[in-house]
Amino acid sequence: TPLSIAMGMVMGMSVNHMADPTDITEAMLEVRWVSPEDAPLRWTAGASVYDYEFLTLVWSQYAGILAGQQAALAIQPNVIISEESQNQAVFANLTYDLSDRTTFSLEGRYQSEDMTNVNQITNEAFTNTTKSFVPRIALNHSLDNGATLYAQWAKGINPAGVIPAARSPRVMAAHKQVYDLGLVEWKLDDVLFYAEEEITNIELGIKAGLADNRVQLSGAIYAMDWAHYNQAYTLAFNVDTLAREKGVTSPGMTTSNGAPLNPGDYRLRAQLDLGSANVHGVEGEISWLVNENWDFRGTITWQQTEYETFCDPDGVQTIGLTPTNLVTDGSGVLFNCVSAIGNEFSRQPDLAYSLAATYRAPLGGSTGWDLVARLDYRYVGEQWLDNVNYAAMPVSETINASVNFRKDNWDIRLFGRNLADNDTPRIITNGTDYNLSAPRRNFNILPRDPREIGVGITYSFE
Repeated sequence: TPLSIAMGMVMGMSVNHMADPTDITEAMLEVRWVSPEDAPLRWTAGASVYDYEFLTLVWSQYAGILAGQQAALAIQPNVIISEESQNQAVFANLTYDLSDRTTFSLEGRYQSEDMTNVNQITNEAFTNTTKSFVPRIALNHSLDNGATLYAQWAKGINPAGVIPAARSPRVMAAHKQVYDLGLVEWKLDDVLFYAEEEITNIELGIKAGLADNRVQLSGAIYAMDWAHYNQAYTLAFNVDTLAREKGVTSPGMTTSNGAPLNPGDYRLRAQLDLGSANVHGVEGEISWLVNENWDFRGTITWQQTEYETFCDPDGVQTIGLTPTNLVTDGSGVLFNCVSAIGNEFSRQPDLAYSLAATYRAPLGGSTGWDLVARLDYRYVGEQWLDNVNYAAMPVSETINASVNFRKDNWDIRLFGRNLADNDTPRIITNGTDYNLSAPRRNFNILPRDPREIGVGITYSFE
């Protein structure tokens, strides 16, 4: 029967599929009053209204959906991303030329934003309202040699929001089972809402076009204070895994409205408030057009990050470390977690830089062929794989080269990728494999492509 076929497809497949196309609707109205541009004192004032709607769903049992059995099998999306945002704002900017070379500007924006998330299963709607004032102060000064120095202080925000999947009936049934068994201490209402992020930034920098603009450079030194640093987390509460870790017998997965749950119902994608952090660093970029044949380019980023307040649940749930804070110890944490105060951000190298050289020239005589050769080198420093700074990705260095011969519609390319044969993985993640009969934690490694040398020939039909 179609039902038995669909059930066989569902049982034999574990497929996550994001339903496309995603539906997005936007509408905006803005009114501005602008002063003449040629006066030393210039201003802008205005108001705006912005409406935004976004919907996409992630399904775990797409084989059943393809078979048209979502109703019979009680298939529901395990992740719901449904947002409706209404933003009303007033803003103003004041700019004054202190001299022919120095300009001061002051601007601000006051806004109120209602972020509403709709649960597509229950049709419940939850709204988180954010009211904020975002200021910016800037000073620019031009030098004789074509360089411009600037300094600015600014504040930015990311509005608060809602996780509607926390009210999905299947997720609620799965969570109730593990909560009633004492396998987790946190409640779904604890992660239903997340707070507004706030970043305060101060920056000093330079931008320049030198030597008749043959040398272009920019650089900046900056420091940021980050409050309510939100990060997406997958909260996994598989009853079999948790029972095994607790050393008790698992009762197996429960049901919702008579339909059996699946491992995807025991997961919730949430935004967790990681507390406060600070970031400071230096970044720069330079390009040099030496002549009609040669040009060079270089970039560098040095950055230091530190959590000022944060207790990481992944250290317990994913890595298996002994918690430093418990839900039951009065410390106010939502999850048993490991203190990450003083630690660096994960997946953020302290140092990264790149160098590149390009040579262009026509080949000899009147052959009509052009030569373009390029060599580039990239360095990415060590970076932590987790917020408890337990495991790290080593330094990665890659070298690539290519030589192109071009004429009319032809392009013949000789190339070498990863010439040093660097075997540092591209990505390393850790988590729980729920596709196994006995789910267990493991590492997922995406290897880097090995050294590759080849030839490509392209002909463009016109």
